[in-house]
Amino acid sequence: MKLTEALIRLNTLTRKRDAYKYILEAIDEDKTDRWLSREVRKQDEIKRVVYPGLDVNELRNNRDALAEKVGELDARIQRTNWTTQVDQGKRALAEVMIQIKRLEEDYKEKIDEVRRYARVYEDQVEQAPRINEALIEALNILDDIEELKAELQRRNWEVDLV
Repeated sequence: MKLTEALIRLNTLTRKRDAYKYILEAIDEDKTDRWLSREVRKQDEIKRVVYPGLDVNELRNNRDALAEKVGELDARIQRTNWTTQVDQGKRALAEVMIQIKRLEEDYKEKIDEVRRYARVYEDQVEQAPRINEALIEALNILDDIEELKAELQRRNWEVDLV
């Protein structure tokens, strides 16, 4: 299985696990029979809501099995990210992801700087001392991010999961 396929599978498994989690949170987990129920209070009156055909033990088992699969697959993905080299063995995939994250933070800071200049010099933006330089730096950071993401995406399709 390629890394990208594993990432897609991880997303699907996580969403399935979460579906079980949400339904278990929504229903009364104290009942363990086939006719799950919970009490709903409405104007000092207690109504019993019945969920026919739901087996809470089966729901829990399915959730737990999916959680285990998610954990195992996530561990394999992390192992692959840290052991797979990019750039002729210079950096691991995870290091590239960290670099992308840092560049995204740098980009946000530069864009915030551009916004601050624009607010300070509202009517005279062209006279702001560093607005053009900050904007160019932000755009260059975006180019760097795009390049790294493209390399990461290419490698994700090539790399086999370990």
